[in-house]
Amino acid sequence: MEYYEFKEDIIDQDFNFYFDTSALLSLYRKQKELVEYFDENIRNVNNDIRIPSTVQKEYNRNVSSAKIHLKNELIKNTKKFQKNIFDKVNQSLTQISDLLSNSDSTDLDTFVKLQDDSIEKLSILNDFIKKLEISENVEKIDKVSELMDNFLMLSDNLLPAISMVEQIKLMNEGYTRAKHHFPPGYMDMKDKYHGLKKEALKKESWSKEAGRTYKISGRLLYLGRDNKRYFE
Repeated sequence: MEYYEFKEDIIDQDFNFYFDTSALLSLYRKQKELVEYFDENIRNVNNDIRIPSTVQKEYNRNVSSAKIHLKNELIKNTKKFQKNIFDKVNQSLTQISDLLSNSDSTDLDTFVKLQDDSIEKLSILNDFIKKLEISENVEKIDKVSELMDNFLMLSDNLLPAISMVEQIKLMNEGYTRAKHHFPPGYMDMKDKYHGLKKEALKKESWSKEAGRTYKISGRLLYLGRDNKRYFE
C-alpha cells in the first residue's frame, strides 16, 4: 500500500496492519508533505497495528543510517560521477584522439580543442560535486521519529520475540510456499492444500530420481529428465 492511499475498503475493517522494516525506514526518505499526511491518517485508523520483533530489531539497527539517507546517497552518486562519467569520458576522448593522431584526418586539431574544453568543464563540475554538502530536513526526521516512538513502536503494538527454532520453521514454510507456488490462504482449504503439498513433494522426489537407471524384473527402467519412464 502506498503511503498516500488510505482506501475505504481497508480502513476500519477487521484485520491488523503489519509493517515490515523497509516500510518503516522508507518514511525517512519520503517528502515532508507525504509524511505529514501519513502521520495524520495512520493515527485515525482503528485497525490494530502489529510490529514483529524481528522488524523492531532490524529497524533499530538501521534507523541511524536511514536518518542520513540524503547524505549517503550524495556520497554514493558523487563516486558514481567520478567513475562512470568523468573517468570514462576522459578515457574515451583520449582513445579517439590517439586514433585520429595515427591517421591522416584533418579534424585532429578541432577535436583536440574540443577535448581540452570538455575535460576542463568536466573537471570544474567534478570538483564542484566533490564539495557539495547536503542536509536532511530536520523537522521531517523529528516528525517520523516521534511517530515511531510514540505511536507505531508502542509496546502494545510489538509482537513477542520468537525463538530461533520458530524462525527457522517459518523460513522453511515460506520457502515451501514460494517454491511450490502455494497461494495466500491455502491453509484455509486444508484438503486442497494437503493434496497440493503431496503432489509437490511427489514431483520433487521424482525429479531427484530423474536420470537414474534401475533394473526391474530383467528390464531396464530409465527415469528421464522429462520425468517420463522408459523401459528397455
